[in-house]
Amino acid sequence: MIAKIIVDNKSKQVDKPFDYLVPKELEDKIKIGSRVLVPFSSGNREIEGFCVGTADTSDSKRLKSIIRTANDSIGFDEDMLELIEWMHKKYLASYLDIIHTIVPSGTALKTKEWIILENKSEEKSEIRRRIAEILTDNGGSMEFKGLKEMCGVDIQNQVRAMIKEGTLKKEYRQSVDIKDKKIKCVKLICDRETALESAEILRRKAPVQAKMLEVLSENEYVSLADLQKFTNGSHSTVKALEKKKFVNVFDMTVERDPYWNRVFEKTEKMVPTPEQEYAIDEITNSVKSGDGGIYLLHGVTGSGKTEVFMQTIENVINMGKSAIMLVPEISLTPQMVSRFMSRFGGRVAIFHSGLSAGERYDQWKKIRDGEADIVIGARSAIFTPLKNIGVIIMDEEHSDTYKSDMSPRYHARETAIFRASQFGAA
Repeated sequence: MIAKIIVDNKSKQVDKPFDYLVPKELEDKIKIGSRVLVPFSSGNREIEGFCVGTADTSDSKRLKSIIRTANDSIGFDEDMLELIEWMHKKYLASYLDIIHTIVPSGTALKTKEWIILENKSEEKSEIRRRIAEILTDNGGSMEFKGLKEMCGVDIQNQVRAMIKEGTLKKEYRQSVDIKDKKIKCVKLICDRETALESAEILRRKAPVQAKMLEVLSENEYVSLADLQKFTNGSHSTVKALEKKKFVNVFDMTVERDPYWNRVFEKTEKMVPTPEQEYAIDEITNSVKSGDGGIYLLHGVTGSGKTEVFMQTIENVINMGKSAIMLVPEISLTPQMVSRFMSRFGGRVAIFHSGLSAGERYDQWKKIRDGEADIVIGARSAIFTPLKNIGVIIMDEEHSDTYKSDMSPRYHARETAIFRASQFGAA
């Protein structure tokens, strides 16, 4: 099996897919959008790549093999590949710039070259002795960049020679900036009656342990921080209960919700005016028929355009489809979010550059996993991995902010029309 890979290299000369052999053990894992680690260039530097196709054969000879999958839960699918190819031709942007616009920022693999001291030997040259000395002082390994800075001179040739002799070893280590946010939690692994009986026995000699068992008996789980706070306990107290087989400490993934401290009061839809009703019916019927269609909604301020948006979206999600609502500026997002959250609740996801990288990552995952079927955001929200789109709405579509002035230099209106055409959306 051959995979066609876009490598994480910004040179214009490599803005094309490269063929790589897929090891047998990875054949079931490699698909469109998979993130992989591959050797690249004459030095076989390990870098990230994205699969944009597969084949049975290749015209290239002496193919290199994919090393492994990398952060494989954060990629793209075939719908997004269509969008990538369209943008590549339409806007003459590089594949890599488009892909980095589509996948969440902070999830890219960062590869660093590390040098490890394998065997100590008597070095004749002063610079080679210095290299071995620095590595020894730093626990036997160090990033090449830092090692070079501490030596104060170019050490590329010396390091290469020492690797060839077996004195040093080179390896690549990868990391990502953004990961799932996890917190330590505690839960009972014995039944509630046993916990309460044990708490009674422990009350005299270990009152804090007893208190912890009582708190846990009333809850499915409690965060470690809260449990220690509620009982004036410590981590060692929890460890003692863990050792006695009363509790289990585990990691729990939590969402970084940008609106966790806001309460949105539920609102009901208004009775539309005849003009609003006409617009809602016209757009809804085009979605029902699967023909999509492009509509310009015109109305002075206060004429009820947002109500048309919301009722159209409600009709669309009642059909089992999803919706994207774009606003021209981040400053407009909070008021739109407030109205949509009050109407639709937790099925809304927010996506714009005003969120932290961690919040954007969690909102992206929420959309990908189907936990939200309405997305509100600025122009980048058009790239969220929403499925079965029924309608895309652009508020104030004439605004200049819908045009990106950085590569890829796309227009959100044109991009929205293409995405709508993929699903027969309005």
